[in-house]
Amino acid sequence: MREYVADTVRELLKVEHLVYVSLKYTRTSDVLKNIINRVSILLDKVWIALLELAKKQGKIEDYPQQPLQMIALVAKLYPDEKILEMIELYKRIRKLSRAEFSAENEFRRQLKMTTVLDDNSVEEITIDSITAQYKQLRDFVSYLRSTYFDLE
Repeated sequence: MREYVADTVRELLKVEHLVYVSLKYTRTSDVLKNIINRVSILLDKVWIALLELAKKQGKIEDYPQQPLQMIALVAKLYPDEKILEMIELYKRIRKLSRAEFSAENEFRRQLKMTTVLDDNSVEEITIDSITAQYKQLRDFVSYLRSTYFDLE
């Protein structure tokens, strides 16, 4: 199980680098899109780590490999408010990663990526919103490590 938690931490470091280094110096919509994809990968690894923990504790024998089925099982096994909140974020991130987008003010601090989701809602992503989302993810991973994965 330690390797799943380590994978999660490595993914978090990749997202951190994208937010604080790549985005700072390039300020393109491609970097924002890459951050969204990395966050999706990070949360996939979080769900696997939680399901592996449940498997180790004997709560389940096996778990599904499809992401939406995984998060349904995670929500059932861990009805924690923070986990449920992150599941909702994950659903939104998955929609964002598949949506078409348009960029405004590339190469500037006011970079904005606009997407229209399946339900015709418009989502705007800025440098500030993606940085806030990274901080929320960092706090969530810290919470998980201290609450569920008491490694040392």
